[in-house]
Amino acid sequence: MRPGLVGFDLDGTLIDSARGIHASIVVACESLALAPPTLSQLRDQIGPPLKHYLPELLGLPQHGRESLLGELLGQFRTHHDQLGWKDYQLFGGARELLETLESSGWELHLVTLKPRPLAEQILAGCDLAPLFQSLHAPQAPGAPFSKASCLEQLHRKDGASHWYVGDTEADQEAAQRAGYRFAAAAYGYGHCSRADATIHAPLQLLESLG
Repeated sequence: MRPGLVGFDLDGTLIDSARGIHASIVVACESLALAPPTLSQLRDQIGPPLKHYLPELLGLPQHGRESLLGELLGQFRTHHDQLGWKDYQLFGGARELLETLESSGWELHLVTLKPRPLAEQILAGCDLAPLFQSLHAPQAPGAPFSKASCLEQLHRKDGASHWYVGDTEADQEAAQRAGYRFAAAAYGYGHCSRADATIHAPLQLLESLG
């Protein structure tokens, strides 16, 4: 197959971020005398922004919930952006996958909901930045951002294959809207009911791309 373009999600696709996120949530919860979730409980929720699932996961009271959540997220970001992210780990085979695709002529792009400064920090820390032609991410936590729009804007080669690799239904929907084929990372945190390919380890993507 002629080399084409592959867009990658970050969390749950290339990076196992659960331990780093959990460590920072524990610190944030303890600072506010809240009971933190277990790592197992958190793994089932990772993917969407924290504000979308932390209130229910932690059982925050309705009265004053918004204020408490804001304080919690502030404590989380202070720890996470300095220390928590350092506990992130590449999934086994992720580096080999990217290096193989890049050396074979595939165009690689990262499209993630991680805030751009943090995404850049993670890529630099893992020495992955040189493998990607571009990084697309919100400028700050909560800033407007559409994965589908970013994928649509990427230059696509006529007659070549175009894929997005992610681990959630939202990733699948973004790929579909942008006209990409979708590979579901079943080893990640989310669940995808529809995909053009399902991979159980990063290197299995090579088989799907042909």
